[in-house]
Amino acid sequence: MAIQRVAARVAAGGHFIADDVVKRRFEKSLHNYHQVYKPIVNTWAMYNNLGITPEIIEEHLNG
Repeated sequence: MAIQRVAARVAAGGHFIADDVVKRRFEKSLHNYHQVYKPIVNTWAMYNNLGITPEIIEEHLNG
């Protein structure tokens, strides 16, 4: 998903980012979300934004 979005941005004139860099950054972001941020906040949500309308994948409210 992220690699396809980068390719689309490059086609529109954006700068190139290598696939391995995109994958590494995505994996690090998921790690940070689950291991760093979720434990220290009361409310969080993760969205799938591939479609026209974002869809909540998981959420925790006022924990």
